[in-house]
Amino acid sequence: MIDERRLIQAIDGHTEELATLSCLVIGLLKHIKETQGEDAAHNAVTLAIQEASKTQPPGRIGGNAHRIRDLGKYI
Repeated sequence: MIDERRLIQAIDGHTEELATLSCLVIGLLKHIKETQGEDAAHNAVTLAIQEASKTQPPGRIGGNAHRIRDLGKYI
């Protein structure tokens, strides 16, 4: 029971971190759009997708281009 509780706490902590990072990214993209224009914001998303594909080790968890595209929809 204690191990299950620790696992749930660890998952909750990581989920919160991911949600926080998603909010940060969306805010930064909106800021880029407002200050530099829509093209600059879309270029930032494109660069993020390129970086995600470079950093993903074979057979391991890495950046997710689909998730980045989903975040880009908020701009």
